[in-house]
Amino acid sequence: MIGIARDVRTASLSRPDASYVYLPLESGGRNHVMVRSAMAPRDGVTAIHQAVGSIDPTLLHDLQVTSLEDGPLRLTRSMIDVVAEFAAALAAIALALAIAGIYGVVAYLTGGRRHEIGVRLVLGARRADVLRLVLIDGLSPVAFGASAGIALALALSAVLQSALAFPETPDVLFGVSAFDAVTFGGATVLLGLVTLAASAGPLWRATRVDPVIALRST
Repeated sequence: MIGIARDVRTASLSRPDASYVYLPLESGGRNHVMVRSAMAPRDGVTAIHQAVGSIDPTLLHDLQVTSLEDGPLRLTRSMIDVVAEFAAALAAIALALAIAGIYGVVAYLTGGRRHEIGVRLVLGARRADVLRLVLIDGLSPVAFGASAGIALALALSAVLQSALAFPETPDVLFGVSAFDAVTFGGATVLLGLVTLAASAGPLWRATRVDPVIALRST
């Protein structure tokens, strides 16, 4: 009998295996048969034992049934979990360093504009206008850096996805999208909130100080 079988996945989660040729089952020796079932693994094993036992009970002595979930796919998933945990740890460290750096720089620069804020207030600027001006100045470089970072991250994600899509490469892309809007958007919003928090404290204190005192403190 000659025919074409559907693609299967025995060692990879995100892509089908390489092309295989199915040969007739030979008698004698140890043979492997792949069974596809819509049942739960435990129910499927029971059904296979019943089917084989109804044909020849003596075959049950040497019959071993292993689910792909407990065999090759478990090893693949374990590898994916290790890579994902390691990548998450590196991402958390990078994000913490970015938060600390942005907060420190923005807070320092905002605090250093105390004299400028005093001059603006003396010249009649409203506190709301000063707050808006300083916050925009603080968010502008963050917005530019976030835009550039997202563009580079998208390009790098596309390259990695293409590089890891070959059959012989480790299957570490299962369930992962190269363009995750939640991840990119969440990181950008978080850094923006950090910038606002870093600017708000020194700026609020600077606008509460008497303008004359602020001018004298230069």
